[in-house]
Amino acid sequence: MRTSPVNVVDPAELAADERERLQHVAEDATTSGKIDLESLPPAVREQLLFAIDAYARGESVAAVATGKPLTSTEAAKLLGVSRTHLTRLCEEGRIESFPVGNALRIPAEEVMRILTERGRVKTQAREAVATADDRRRARAARAAELL
Repeated sequence: MRTSPVNVVDPAELAADERERLQHVAEDATTSGKIDLESLPPAVREQLLFAIDAYARGESVAAVATGKPLTSTEAAKLLGVSRTHLTRLCEEGRIESFPVGNALRIPAEEVMRILTERGRVKTQAREAVATADDRRRARAARAAELL
């Protein structure tokens, strides 16, 4: 079972025939209202099931298509921070952004990078805790054998 709240499917990792098949599946789903999960590439099927499972647990799900910049409000919501805090991080240069008139835009790729990095760091922290727990258990077992 996945532990990260981020599930990314990079279309560059899909073969041309898989992307073409996805186009046909999308067209069929639009007309019939049904999706044949078996006809989807495994990565895409996993993404959809990931979203359905999250909805079933009462969690929010966001789909972010890369290539289009997000507003500061959209990016802040996805990152779970206030818009003011996000703006400050952008002004400090810690998050890539660019102005559009008086508004601020954040590339979707930058938001995905942050979410992916956050998930990676959390996974590493969980692994470190598990390793420390294993070492404590081993020491306790050795100590118990000495008694």
